[in-house]
Amino acid sequence: MESFSAFSIGPRNCVGKSLAYLETSIVLAKTLWYFDFGAAAGSLGAVGEGRDRGRPGEFCTWDVFNSTHDGPYLGFFRPRDSVLLYEDLRSHSMGT
Repeated sequence: MESFSAFSIGPRNCVGKSLAYLETSIVLAKTLWYFDFGAAAGSLGAVGEGRDRGRPGEFCTWDVFNSTHDGPYLGFFRPRDSVLLYEDLRSHSMGT
């Protein structure tokens, strides 16, 4: 059976693994902070809800070898008005 391990495992694993996970977490957190998003309209927006587990409105994943899911489907994804996204990006690119 073949498998894929991006950072390798054991004593010779990647020394940058922790840094890569940290950077990924920061990108995800900033995306959630700077953007508003919402579920798609109609039945497509309910795909992946935990209705069978008694948790409507809650998105669920299923445990397999790693993880799998169905949904969520987004109806909109746009920058927040209340957050100064462009000013923050400009200040970071100028090194201030």
